[in-house]
Amino acid sequence: MGGCRTELRVNHAVLWHGGALIDLNDAISDPSWVLFDAVAINAAGQIVGTGMHDGQARAFILTLR
Repeated sequence: MGGCRTELRVNHAVLWHGGALIDLNDAISDPSWVLFDAVAINAAGQIVGTGMHDGQARAFILTLR
């Protein structure tokens, strides 16, 4: 869990799972969000971090299915 810089020099929130790096932006279906950093995960699998929603800095909580 954390962040990884893309080829466009933008930080994306990522998760290491099952031997693979997952870009959390690919795990959501809302193009109005860009997730920058994943900072914590709880026992239920909910991930919190920071991002941008419609041009404004925001915190997020993400529950993966």
